[in-house]
Parts: sequence; C-alpha cells; structure tokens
Amino acid sequence: MNRKEEKWRNEGAAYALRVAKEKGVEHLEQDLRRRGAVGIPMNIPEKAIEATYDMLAKRIMNTMKTVAMWVLYEEHGWRSVRLQRFEQQMDKHSEACMSYDRYGQSYVKLSDMAKTMQETCGIHPDMETLETIEKENEKANGKFVSLDAVVEVLEETGHGDIAEALKRKIENA
Repeated sequence: MNRKEEKWRNEGAAYALRVAKEKGVEHLEQDLRRRGAVGIPMNIPEKAIEATYDMLAKRIMNTMKTVAMWVLYEEHGWRSVRLQRFEQQMDKHSEACMSYDRYGQSYVKLSDMAKTMQETCGIHPDMETLETIEKENEKANGKFVSLDAVVEVLEETGHGDIAEALKRKIENA
C-alpha cells in the first residue's frame, strides 16, 4: 500500500471513530449503507445528503405524476376537473405512504397497494424491489413513537409520575 492509500485509510478510520463516538454505531452503519449504495465521498455533510435525497424524491414524484396525468389527458381525454381530482387523490395516497401512526408504523405500504393491484387487476409491479425499499427505509428511519403513546402506556402501567416528568421535560425543552 502506498502513502496516499495509507493516509486515506487513516482518515477514513478516524472519521468512522468520530461518528461512532458522537452519534453511535447505528448511525455509522446507516452512513456506510448510504455510501455503499450511492458511492458518496466522505466529505459531504449528512444534511446535504438529506437535502439532495429530498430534492430527488420530489423530482421523481413530480415526473411520475406528470407522466400519469399526461397519459390520462392524451389517451383517455381527461381534462381540467378530472385531472385536478386525480392529482389531489395521488397526493393524498402518496402522503399516506410517507406517514406513520403513533407507534411508528406506516399507514400504507406501496407493497400493499401493489399486491392489491396484482390480485384484482393482474398488474405485476416489481414486488421484490418495493419490499426491499420498504425494509431499507425501516432500517434507515428507525421507529418513532409519539409522546402521547409513550405517556399513555406509562400511565396504564402505573408509572404516572414518570409520565408527568416526561411531559414536563418536553414542555420545557
């Protein structure tokens, strides 16, 4: 190994150690998965990665919506009222796919939508890809539970004092 490679290896190891100490091993594992999937160099801040991901997701969604609406317009003669209604419904269902209940579970999964269409319409979406994406999102996003759900469980299990302390802590934060 030459000196440049040794320097890069040392810098990478130091970065990994710093991330593990500051944010935990789980965060380091998430970071490594992201880098392996998209080949991102180490000097890009996480916030920039998240902003880029959000921007790309919005562009992809807008592209898909535009193509779907064009097909309805061009091939099926849909016009203003029907297209606006379709867009509202598409936005509503997209939002449902990205929303979580109070226990951190998705309200709706794309794979569930795809399975229904497969069973009822004979359309065969790429289920393996959809399920892989959902598993990766669950690992990357973790589970989030609402404060109200935690407080409710604490009170139900006889830990009202802890529930109250938690509420006060959050209110004063």
